[in-house]
Amino acid sequence: MQQQPFLLSFSDPSILALIQQLPSSPFPLMKTTYADVREDEKGVLDRQFQKCAFFKHDTRFESPRPPPTRLAIFDFDSTLFYSPLLSPTIWHPTLVQAVTTEGLCGPGWWRDIRSLQLGADVEQTRWQGYWNPGVMVEVRAALADPKTLTVLLTGRRVHPFYDLVSKMIKSQGLEFDMVCLRPDPEEPHGASVFDSTMDYKLSFLLHLLHTVPTLQSVDMWDDRPPHVRRFQAFLDQLCSDQGLIKDASVHAVHGIRPRYNPKWEHDTVERIIGPSKQYTLVPVASSTVITLDPSTITNLTNRFHYNPPPKMTGEVPVLFADTIVLSLKPLSKHRVPFGGIGTRVQAKVVALYEHRFRGLFLKVRVRDDSGDDDDEEEEDYSENTYCLPLYFKPSERSHLSRFHEWKWEPVRPMDQIVLHGKVDYSYLYGLDTPIKHPKRKRDN
Repeated sequence: MQQQPFLLSFSDPSILALIQQLPSSPFPLMKTTYADVREDEKGVLDRQFQKCAFFKHDTRFESPRPPPTRLAIFDFDSTLFYSPLLSPTIWHPTLVQAVTTEGLCGPGWWRDIRSLQLGADVEQTRWQGYWNPGVMVEVRAALADPKTLTVLLTGRRVHPFYDLVSKMIKSQGLEFDMVCLRPDPEEPHGASVFDSTMDYKLSFLLHLLHTVPTLQSVDMWDDRPPHVRRFQAFLDQLCSDQGLIKDASVHAVHGIRPRYNPKWEHDTVERIIGPSKQYTLVPVASSTVITLDPSTITNLTNRFHYNPPPKMTGEVPVLFADTIVLSLKPLSKHRVPFGGIGTRVQAKVVALYEHRFRGLFLKVRVRDDSGDDDDEEEEDYSENTYCLPLYFKPSERSHLSRFHEWKWEPVRPMDQIVLHGKVDYSYLYGLDTPIKHPKRKRDN
């Protein structure tokens, strides 16, 4: 059964103030030539290059390798590896932003080792189910080519992630020429050098093409559309304007999340926010729904079935089937339909939408609950229709707002069952803080 969704509330205005101070653009001015790389950045990149397997020695080939002419660069998170994120069926976006913001609730998700600690049971399987099989094929092909310099390049920081990421890729037998995590800082508790992950990756590319001048072509794999476009424009400029390389391609990878694991998410969030004792999880109304009766849920799950494709990797649709969505927002009490919060209602299934990869959904019409399923007139049901998600990917909760655009099929008369429930709010987990700031004394 679905967990109740939950919303975020901040009682400490300093949290919102910190979030509002985040930069509006993730990218500073783009470097375009090696001369744009600062001397301190070159020093960091030199030291990173000198530590890599390609510089030290190469044991993957029996005979000496020829100078590499092709560069293959693979991103890690959501490209090679299905990295876990926080699900919108449990957490409100503002909580997610608070947990990911550096220095607000710990170091920030992408700098917090706990965001990648999936447990001993997962580690014992060598992170089975977390690797993107299509990208793995490309990695192994690149590694098998002696003329290709193969790099894992990620914005994850050297500290604290290098040892864990190295262990993960070693479990798959992947011997990259270079395993490069963002060296900000080079030493624990040191100062950062690069302005952003994009700044680091562009500087890395310019430095490597300068350091290994035999490279003539570049292939990159990345999951984020803005990054794909930015890298392609950057590499095109290196080809056309500077003639530094002959050709380049950036391959867009569809970002996929791992299988839904709400227990791991709860445990991890509790570990992140728990030690400070500044924040507590609170349920806050986030959407307006019809909460279905247990007997109705049982009837639905017995009648409608969905099975994901057998070779589907990463996140798959999971069973929810406990609410009809009236609005993805918590409507004010005077706008809640069908008599308001707590009102008993009936719903009739009128259409079905099944997608091989997205899941199974029902379209329903709603009316007041008369208490008799047989005593119903078609005109008594609402003209508006609503979505009842049976199986769906938790990461795609927001897609429910577009359910009218889907290709619905009328259900068979035998499947036009009547459902029972009550109008209610559903909830997402949010943050609250017991910290009370003292009132300012008024100046006399």
